Amino acid sequence: TSGRGRGDIKKHHAEDSHIWQEGDAVMSKWSGDSRWYRAVIKQVVKPSELYRVHYEGFGDEDDEERKDVYLMDIREFKNVPAVGEELLGNVTSLHHFGAFVDFGGERDGLVHVSQMLEPKKYVLHAADLLRKGQTVRCKVSSYRSQGRMMKVTLSMLGISGNRLNTTYVVDGPLFPKRDQEGTFSRGRVVGVTNAGVFVRLAGYARDAFIPGRSLTDEQKETLKMEAIVLVKLDRVDNARQRTTLSMNDTRCGVIGTFTPSGIVAVQPLQQDQKNKDENEEAAEAA
Repeated sequence: TSGRGRGDIKKHHAEDSHIWQEGDAVMSKWSGDSRWYRAVIKQVVKPSELYRVHYEGFGDEDDEERKDVYLMDIREFKNVPAVGEELLGNVTSLHHFGAFVDFGGERDGLVHVSQMLEPKKYVLHAADLLRKGQTVRCKVSSYRSQGRMMKVTLSMLGISGNRLNTTYVVDGPLFPKRDQEGTFSRGRVVGVTNAGVFVRLAGYARDAFIPGRSLTDEQKETLKMEAIVLVKLDRVDNARQRTTLSMNDTRCGVIGTFTPSGIVAVQPLQQDQKNKDENEEAAEAA
């Protein structure tokens, strides 16, 4: 079942002392699509556990558990954006997975990087497209639960008027080809785990992986989130869609990082050109 209507961006969690009663204005998660809609409590079926709610604008009623119902101020019922409605907001933070936008709600909405560009166009980081504090036009995609909070998802697809920096946009494939094994590439660290480090390679949509066992203690110390690294493509498994990287070459290492303003501070690119020339020479020799 598709989404059915308006979702509220400003919510107020009930205090433990609040006595829930008929007529309370709430946001309730409808089991039909797990999205949040404005509703009114029609009956307290079981205090602090189960409530029958009436969904405004749809006429239907459902019994919902306490965890799926949030108390909201009746004064907040007006002038809230509907799912699909366009609005203006300011970028508050930038990450490899997307940008958070303040659009007047109690919680910022998230625009995932996949919702910034048309299909088959990629960037390594939202900061490649936007800058902190920039005003953007987007639309509300959905409201979903995230623990005790509501997650607001936004989209910029199909909306004109946004100024995007397209310098770093690539029409890249999902992952490198097997004949690229042994070559070097730049990328951004997007995940650090005990097992290893995930790197978003420039020009590719699918993350690659550096096994932790292949890294020295010194390398592990330097491989932090958002670091720009030069890595070697150790193995490309097209069948399993996996790319394994290594840093066992003296040319590999951290070559830059993202500043809070979203600007990439990278070492001189002469080294990249040298690596490119060496890759071409190796290919000719083969």
